[in-house]
Amino acid sequence: MNKWIVAITVMLPTLIEIVDTSVVNVSLDHIRGSLSAGIDESTWTITSYLVSNAIIIPISQAILLETFPPQEHGMAMAIFGIGTMFGPIIGPLMGGWITDNWSWHWIFYINVPIGIISILMTLLFIIDPPYMQRRKIRID
Repeated sequence: MNKWIVAITVMLPTLIEIVDTSVVNVSLDHIRGSLSAGIDESTWTITSYLVSNAIIIPISQAILLETFPPQEHGMAMAIFGIGTMFGPIIGPLMGGWITDNWSWHWIFYINVPIGIISILMTLLFIIDPPYMQRRKIRID
């Protein structure tokens, strides 16, 4: 398996999650106003993205470190960091533009194209290492 394809595959869900967090943060006032919600109620959207952050990033890094040999771990994390750094740059721009020109409802649809690509790449390129694969055992 090409380790660079795996690196891109694990970087995409992280990119989606980080972009979503910053997009929602930019659109939070519009969401609150539209739903007549208070600050406490509307910040649950950001909290849910932060929970997904805690799930996505370590699992992605684990796959990345499993794929690259130990002497290339630093380089793998640097490449992963590029995707992590790109999200907070593009997220507020996209969130503000989408919210101003369309509606805050549309910010949740930015996941669809990248999500489809991410799912397909995961199905094609991410495999369990031999020690993690299921084995059939006989039980008396």
